[in-house]
Amino acid sequence: NSSGRGTPHTYRVSNILDLKPVEHTFERSSTFELAPYWRDQLTDFDRRRLTGIARVRISPVLMARLDDVGDTALRDAADEGSLDDSGWTLVDLPIESTTSAATHLIRYGGDVEALGPTELRAAIRALANSTLNRHRSLPRKRLGDN
Repeated sequence: NSSGRGTPHTYRVSNILDLKPVEHTFERSSTFELAPYWRDQLTDFDRRRLTGIARVRISPVLMARLDDVGDTALRDAADEGSLDDSGWTLVDLPIESTTSAATHLIRYGGDVEALGPTELRAAIRALANSTLNRHRSLPRKRLGDN
């Protein structure tokens, strides 16, 4: 705040619709450290956003390349997971919604299996069926055709 007292406020840039320059200034507290503050803000945001849990199996093939695919959420869940009798890793993946989890996980094809919730399995099945139906026949017009 402009008086230098109180706690910092965080705003989502995409929510700022208009800015007007003002003469007021502020001085940042000498004890304020951006890195821990931002880490705490992100943790709190995820806590509020990720309200569900998906039980997922990850294949050994995907586990071997998980660091390369850049999926920190799945990587973090895998770090806490355990191996099943087939050598797959069982994880509890925090999710925002069934729809977002389905689109997140389907990219891994058969290298992941959602065990629950049931709605997630159904959403992944629906996405897979939609993709299969879209690609069942040749496209109406091929690239390069006039």
